[in-house]
Amino acid sequence: MFVTNDLDYGLVCALEDVNPSLTGKKLRVAGKILSYDPSTYLLLIADLSSGLLIDLRLCLDPAQMMPFLHEMKGTLMVLGSLEHVELPLQIPALPKFVDVPAVDSRIVIRAILVNEVNDLNLEQWRKGVQAIQCQVLTSQQ
Repeated sequence: MFVTNDLDYGLVCALEDVNPSLTGKKLRVAGKILSYDPSTYLLLIADLSSGLLIDLRLCLDPAQMMPFLHEMKGTLMVLGSLEHVELPLQIPALPKFVDVPAVDSRIVIRAILVNEVNDLNLEQWRKGVQAIQCQVLTSQQ
């Protein structure tokens, strides 16, 4: 499920709904940090059984500006453009105690904004995205 609006805040999207058909679109997603590789600037976030790669290269010095990247299971909201890459990206190494989510290593969000939102309830986020999607579909009929 995803939601669009007139302003360019990005499509509000649940991680489970991010797919190659959204390539080129600006998305706003939320998820828990599973792993981060500072050498590649790749971050893996997840919600339920879905994971998504985030490229932080466009953010200013992620190591200095975002110390929370090293806090496993912290919650983030990410805004950026979804891109499809030719060769699969290397998924950052996961700790042994983490269940591996379903990740398409050929799609990545090129982040322009990453915010720590530990008070965000991801279940409520998903319900909110779904409710807004229903309103949008109803108004289009």
